[in-house]
Order: sequence, then structure tokens, then C-alpha cells
Amino acid sequence: MPIKYDVVATTGSYQKEGQEKRKYENVGHVIEKDGNFYLKLTKLAFNDDGNLVNFFSLYAPKAKESQAPQAKAAINNPGEDFQEDQDLPF
Repeated sequence: MPIKYDVVATTGSYQKEGQEKRKYENVGHVIEKDGNFYLKLTKLAFNDDGNLVNFFSLYAPKAKESQAPQAKAAINNPGEDFQEDQDLPF
């Protein structure tokens, strides 16, 4: 089930370098299955006043930052040193 959108809540604001910035929190996903869309909330969001947030924005999902591009390339392309029929020393 591919994730179509991230569900994001604006939970408050803060000051940075004299400018007001908003705080955002990812609270779920919109997924697609069999041509239908489904909303999966993974947590509740509360604003700075302690009230439950009930208005959300949908954004295209960002690429995962957990793996560096070099690591992904190494996984997908093991390189010249690897030979499938080679005996392993262990």
C-alpha cells in the first residue's frame, strides 16, 4: 500500500531569529489500496494551548532520510568485488 500523502498538523509556533515559525507534526498517512484512499492516523496532536488539533494538511511524502544515497546505491549495486558463485569464508 503506497503512501500517497503525509497528514500534518500545525501544533503551534515559536520564535527564531526574530521571526515567527510554525511547528508541524506528522500524525498519519493517506494510503491507496485497490483504487481507494484510506486515512491512517498514528497519533493525536495537541496545540500549544493543550487543545486537540482537528485541522490537517496533506503533503506528498518526503524521501526517507534514514539511509544516505551512497548506502542505497551500495545495497542495490554490490560492486565489482562481489561474485555470486564465490565461496564465503564463514
